[in-house]
Order: sequence, then structure tokens, then C-alpha cells
Amino acid sequence: MGRLSNISGKQAVKIFEKLGYVVDHQTGSHIILWHESKPILSVPNHL
Repeated sequence: MGRLSNISGKQAVKIFEKLGYVVDHQTGSHIILWHESKPILSVPNHL
């Protein structure tokens, strides 16, 4: 099995948005995603 490639925080947010999550807010370098029936997610957006 090959290695998984890295994705950026912005790319991760786009994927989660397709799954129904909404960007709630950003605290520092972390983007907080909300979904009404799933857990809240914190995605790091580091360079």
C-alpha cells in the first residue's frame, strides 16, 4: 500500500463542506466546522 499524500487545511475544509459541514468560524489558525447531526470539527490551517 502506498503512502497517503498530504492535503492542506483549505482542501480538507472543501471536502468536509461537500459532506454537509459549514464553516462556523476561525480561531487563530484553526477553522471550526459545524454540522447539525455530527461532531464539531477543528481543522488546522497551518502553512
